[in-house]
Amino acid sequence: MRNGSIRYISMENWMAYTGPVVVHSTPGVNIIAASNGSGKSAIVCAIALSLGFDLSILSRADNISSFVKRGCMNSTLKVGLADDDSSQGVVHIERRIFLATNLPNEHSQSNKANSSNQNTGHKQKIPVRNEWFLDGKPTNLSSIKSLHKRLNIQLDNLLTFLAQANVGKFAAMTQQQLFRSTLEAIDFKLVDELDNLIDLSQNLKSKVFESKLLQESLNACNKKLSELKIISDTLIKVKDATLYMNIVKLKLNQNKLSNVKKAYETTRKRIGDTNNDIYSHEIKHKKLEAKYNKIKSGSKSLYDLAKNNIEHANKIMQQDNPSCISNSMNDSGLNEPVQKAFYDSLAMLNSFSNDIQRQESKMQISEEGEQTLREKIQSLNQDINSLKSKLSDVDEIVGAIATNKIKEDSIRYNLKKFTSNSYDDPMKLQFEALLKNLSYVKRDMIMRYNRYCEAKSIEPKKFIVNDIKVSGVLNCSIVENLIWNYLDCILLHSSEFEDNLKLIKDFKLPTVTAPERNNVMCKVTDKMKSYGVVSFVHELVTASDLTIQVLSSLCDINEAFIVDEKTYNRIFFSNKNKSNSENLFSEFYKTMLQEISNQIGERVSEIKYFVGNKKHVHKHFYKSNYFMDTEMEISNKPKVIVDFSNFGKDSRNEEMMALENELDEVRSTLYDLNKKLNEQNELNKNTNRKLYTLTKQKITLEKSLNAITSNDNQKISARTWKHDLNKLKMSRLKHISNSIVDTAKTLLIRIQNASEMKNILIEANESYDEYCSKVVEIDEMSNNVGISKNQLDELKSSLTLLQNTFKEQKERIDLYSNVINDVKQAINDSEQLFESDLFEESTNNFNEVKKQFENKLINLSDSDLEKELIKAEEHVKKLETDDFEEIQLIKMIQDERTQKDKLKQKIYDNRNEVTTVSEELNNRYGIWESNVKQLVTEIDYKFGKYMEYIGDGSGGQVRLDVDIDNIKEAKMRILVKFDREKDLLPLTTSYQSGGERGVTTMVYILSVQNLTNNPFFVIDEINQGLDSHYERNLMKLLLASNTCEEDSENPSTPQYFILTPQLISGYDLSKATLHFPLNGPGIEQNIEI
Repeated sequence: MRNGSIRYISMENWMAYTGPVVVHSTPGVNIIAASNGSGKSAIVCAIALSLGFDLSILSRADNISSFVKRGCMNSTLKVGLADDDSSQGVVHIERRIFLATNLPNEHSQSNKANSSNQNTGHKQKIPVRNEWFLDGKPTNLSSIKSLHKRLNIQLDNLLTFLAQANVGKFAAMTQQQLFRSTLEAIDFKLVDELDNLIDLSQNLKSKVFESKLLQESLNACNKKLSELKIISDTLIKVKDATLYMNIVKLKLNQNKLSNVKKAYETTRKRIGDTNNDIYSHEIKHKKLEAKYNKIKSGSKSLYDLAKNNIEHANKIMQQDNPSCISNSMNDSGLNEPVQKAFYDSLAMLNSFSNDIQRQESKMQISEEGEQTLREKIQSLNQDINSLKSKLSDVDEIVGAIATNKIKEDSIRYNLKKFTSNSYDDPMKLQFEALLKNLSYVKRDMIMRYNRYCEAKSIEPKKFIVNDIKVSGVLNCSIVENLIWNYLDCILLHSSEFEDNLKLIKDFKLPTVTAPERNNVMCKVTDKMKSYGVVSFVHELVTASDLTIQVLSSLCDINEAFIVDEKTYNRIFFSNKNKSNSENLFSEFYKTMLQEISNQIGERVSEIKYFVGNKKHVHKHFYKSNYFMDTEMEISNKPKVIVDFSNFGKDSRNEEMMALENELDEVRSTLYDLNKKLNEQNELNKNTNRKLYTLTKQKITLEKSLNAITSNDNQKISARTWKHDLNKLKMSRLKHISNSIVDTAKTLLIRIQNASEMKNILIEANESYDEYCSKVVEIDEMSNNVGISKNQLDELKSSLTLLQNTFKEQKERIDLYSNVINDVKQAINDSEQLFESDLFEESTNNFNEVKKQFENKLINLSDSDLEKELIKAEEHVKKLETDDFEEIQLIKMIQDERTQKDKLKQKIYDNRNEVTTVSEELNNRYGIWESNVKQLVTEIDYKFGKYMEYIGDGSGGQVRLDVDIDNIKEAKMRILVKFDREKDLLPLTTSYQSGGERGVTTMVYILSVQNLTNNPFFVIDEINQGLDSHYERNLMKLLLASNTCEEDSENPSTPQYFILTPQLISGYDLSKATLHFPLNGPGIEQNIEI
């Protein structure tokens, strides 16, 4: 018995069954026989759904709720499968089904997921929850499906599970489906290998197709290259000129690099020497500072000693006279008691004299009388009031001045807006704009050149940008687009070139010179006007004749023209002309080329014209049908060229004039107010001075009046002046005598301390003298330290300069190295260009040309190389400007050659991949085909043998159609016949009847059974509609095939479940197990079958 065979199936509340009904199956053939409606199909459905397969394999209902017995809200299915890996040899699967109205509250999200997985893609009328158990333990549907794969249960294959409703599906299977189903039933690995082979085949086909596309692209590239091989003298000149320019540049930069490296090494050595000098100077400076600090510390000690001695002497002196200090400049004699007494006496005598004079004055004033003083005071009051009335209030004048000052500031601010940069010299603005848009190196060179000329009082040469005036923003953009590369060039006459060569070389300034012959300035003809041509570009530019001629030679401004945009669109893009636009353009270009050629006097192959902000370039290659037509959009805002239409007018417009007039009026008003204020202030100043004098006199008179009033009744008492004077004399004489005695005592004390003070002061003097000598030495040391510090700073400054020079030289080395690498790469590109078939007509060899150019430069100095490089660059620029489209053609050819090499490499890689995939496909296909053909041979043998057995004249074959080139369409054909006189025909619904298709299906399943690993087959009422002859022979064949002896290759036979409404009468079915479902009236209890 194979692993996965069914041991039992249990059903509860399932379709026709109520109580748990258990069907115990046996190995071999299990026949379930019962009349219709007894529950045979319920057993088949229980087998499929208990194992977790989809409802679609039953073709009965779209919702599992339809299988739950009517009136019940839950159902339980159990199935036991043989499994040698299980501990009891049987694995038990249980499925519990709950309808929505009876769902328990504790249902989980995982069970909901199981339900949704089970019923995905089907419209659910009643929500259902499923619970799964494996050997009594909860599990999920994924675990059940993994068990299918391990036990090789394939109920979704018509060969192993053929329900009654699916018999027609087997016959309707395509030959590809039959082949795949057979392989799945026999061995999944064969199907996986088939899918892998299909993927390899598809990959191989895609690689082959990709190879074809790449080969077609390569052929197209070769064709395009052959068409683009147009050689002209101009292209050869550009090639040679470019190579020569690169060789000159390489030689010059190599020389510069060598010189810079020498300077670099010299600077490195100088930096090392300077570092050594700094180190030695720092050591000397530190020693000098240490000595200076030591001397300074010693001098401070001497100063402190002298100071302490002086303070000690002061203390001794203060003991005698606290007000006397030893180092003070005061005269000590004034402090003696005798002199003090003398001066006190003099002070008393002066005071006595003053009292007498004051008394006499009072007596004299009192005689004049009080009335006279009052009259004078009243007169002074009148004069004071009169002067106060003359004082004026200046607050009103000051307020008016402030108001007009604010107004003046506002007018000045408005005028400042009119004098901003927008009203500066437009040429200056144009030149500054050019400098902003140049690289740092170019901008720096030009600014250095201008400073040099200013320092040398040399008139700088005019740049092209300084000799151009254009009106209109769009016109500025058009002119700037054409002449952009030459705006920074200096304009020179041919005779001036040699004289200015040194400046050109020193400052690396690009220059242009006048052409040898003047260019013709084209005019707009009537034919050109008919196409909307407005003017030529040279008509937009206001410049000197020399500038116009130079720009005509370099930029073709005498040939480039402007077309009115509205007229252009009306002629070429209107609805009525849109279908004929190609012919109109062809005629337009032909007319323009002819008109310009007629004016210039030679053939023109290129025209440049502008329509609005779009630039068009049309190039026609002579003696060929090739032309190039490009269109590009230019900026609407010029970066450098200034619109001169906004300049040249009087910037002092009416508004500005009105502001200036108003400013003049405000200034006049301010002048008058300030003058009036000054006059008033001067008048007030004189009045205040007189007022002060009168007020002072008034105060004096008032004091005298008060004194007279208070002393009117006082009389000078009689005093005996002589008596008072004698009294004062006696008291003063006594006081002076006492003072002389005190002074004598003080002098005696001072004499005693003089000796000690002398010694102390001598010692202090000596310390101070030594301190002064130290101060001189300190000053000298300080100067030496300062000189040393300055020398050290100079060395460090020199080191910084050397380091900056070193860094700059390093940058220059890197710059020259990068330039040399770029030039070498350009020379290598030139070598590839020489060796390419683009110049196959040229006989010159690259190495020969290179050697010739190098020999030419052997004896040239750096200045000569500079001159030669300028000429070479100008020559290349001239050639590239004159034949821009030819240069573009070279780039196109180079791009095509690069694309060709890429295509070759891709084709090579693709072919290798094709070979690898093809070999892998052939090897794997050979192994797979051998295995499949062996299986088909066995199936064909048994199928033919079984077909002959079931009926006289019947026959059958199984044919395999497989091709490595179309392996995706691999198929298996079943050919059958049921009459000896007829030929074998494919199994289809068109050729065979329903019974014949049923017989063929059963025979094919029996032919395959022993080759598969499927544990069981289920066939539901396939014998309906069969003749008794076929039915009997099929049953014999089925029983015979399941009772044959087992061999090493077929250790066991599969299990069969045959459902039939009735048994075959008169035939021995003892070798099969019979099951008779009993369901209907009279069955009152559960029965175990």
